[in-house]
Amino acid sequence: IPPPGIDVVGDVAVEIDREIDQVRELVAAGEPFELHRPAVRSNTHAAVDAYAAAEPGRRAALRAELFDACWRRGETLDAGLLAGLGCEPSPSSSEVVATWRDEWLGTGRPIVPLMVLPDGYVSRGLGALARLADLLGT
Repeated sequence: IPPPGIDVVGDVAVEIDREIDQVRELVAAGEPFELHRPAVRSNTHAAVDAYAAAEPGRRAALRAELFDACWRRGETLDAGLLAGLGCEPSPSSSEVVATWRDEWLGTGRPIVPLMVLPDGYVSRGLGALARLADLLGT
C-alpha cells in the first residue's frame, strides 16, 4: 500500500464490509459495536514503527488509539495522526519491527488477526477472535 493509502472501493470495500459483518456476529447482545469501513486503507508502516518506538507501558493505550482512529473515526494512519497521538517512528524501532516481522512470517500463514497461544498453537482469523471473546468472558 503506498504511503498515502488507497481508496477503499469496489471489491476491497465489499471484502472489508464482509469482515465487519463477521465480527459483528461475535458481539454479545447489548455490547456496543462501532466498527466502520474506513474510506482509505492506510499504509501502516509508520504506525508500526511508532508503536515499536513507544514505551512498552504505553503500547496498549496507543494500540487502542490507533484502532479507534482507523476503525471508528475513519482516519488515515499517517504522520499527522501519529504526531497528534504523541508518537513518532524512531530509527531505534527498526530492530523491534524486524523481530516482530520475522515472528509474523514464521507463523507459516500470516493473517490478521493471529493469536499465538502459550502452548505455541497459532489461532487465525475468526478462530482467534472467538478465543479473544472467550478470554474476555463475552
